[in-house]
Amino acid sequence: MLQTAKQQHYTHAFKFLLAVSVRGHRHSPCIYVQNQRQANDCSVHSRRFIRGLQHFHRQLTVYTMVFSLAKLAYFECSAEERSRYNSIPGSVIRVDIQDCCEYLIKVRKSARPSTDCQQPDVCLMAAENGHVDCLRVAHVAGMPWNSHTIAVAGREGHIECLRYAHQNGCETAHVELMMSFSGWKIRTLQYAWENGFEFPSNICSLAASFSKVKVLKYLHELGFEWDVTTTAQAARYNRLACLCYARINNCPWDETTCTAAAENGSMECLKYAFQNGCPRNAITCTEAALHGHLDCLKYARLHGCPWDEETCAAAAMGGHLHCLKYLHRNGCPWDARTCQAAGLNGHYRSLKYAHQHGCELEANTLFLALINVKMKCYNYALRNIIPLPNPLRWRGILP
Repeated sequence: MLQTAKQQHYTHAFKFLLAVSVRGHRHSPCIYVQNQRQANDCSVHSRRFIRGLQHFHRQLTVYTMVFSLAKLAYFECSAEERSRYNSIPGSVIRVDIQDCCEYLIKVRKSARPSTDCQQPDVCLMAAENGHVDCLRVAHVAGMPWNSHTIAVAGREGHIECLRYAHQNGCETAHVELMMSFSGWKIRTLQYAWENGFEFPSNICSLAASFSKVKVLKYLHELGFEWDVTTTAQAARYNRLACLCYARINNCPWDETTCTAAAENGSMECLKYAFQNGCPRNAITCTEAALHGHLDCLKYARLHGCPWDEETCAAAAMGGHLHCLKYLHRNGCPWDARTCQAAGLNGHYRSLKYAHQHGCELEANTLFLALINVKMKCYNYALRNIIPLPNPLRWRGILP
């Protein structure tokens, strides 16, 4: 559909301003008004609007050393004008206007800092958005920054922001903070390593928990140590590639690897550990039962993993009746701790199932349920403990 004359003169004007901002960049795709002939082709309204923007350009020359004119021009346009401009195929420089840009441009235009007591952390916003120009302006203007600025820049992989902050005296962040929230970027680690940042001693275990295998490989090749915690963390968070890489490169493991996999239901890592001779014990089944991972519990038992009375107690403690039924039907022993764990945590169905299938119900179950105000379990125990313990009468709990 053809644009209206009004739409066209806004488009010509905005394109002209962006062309001014990149004049001399012979490869830029956004240069639209390249000579006077093209300018003369614009409508009268367009030329008037362009002259107004040229004046605006002269007034903002003072800012061109810190912000590109493209960003300044884009900022001055309305949402409708921005949308119209962005809809023209192949004719724009994509301008990223974020909160940090808006705040700084408004402050610079007013020629005075904000008096708002809730002044935003502009340096942090700029680092998060990867706007090194905003970070530079904010720093020169005296806006505060701290180790979180560097941490956020590193987490997001914005190396230019990280470099500027680091080289200009910003407090250095701990690498563990920089890598938090899934921000494991190799380029960030490389910069941190080359510039003497402090690395935690358990960096390989952290990488095995939260990153991809290429990060663990990079750290291992730098010479950082690893131990059984590394393999356990990889199994806990189901990082099979990290677990495989660590084992292939002789990282040790022990029973905690199988236990960690069962705890979080990491079936793939549990299978890998069993198939490759990782040690295991009854705690593997106990952790699977405690967290309700029946598939891990079945797999571990079918492949020779032991269990004991604590396994049933763990299933009752977590209220996982499906695990408790599987354990009882397949010969796992239980004792009074199973009913106690169910009563303590208010899992009535587990308590009732265990008691009705022969599990011992002691007075401790009654007291634990009462102390934790699990009244349904308390009433069940009260009806089924025979004889009732004398302290109930002594303390006036019963007449």
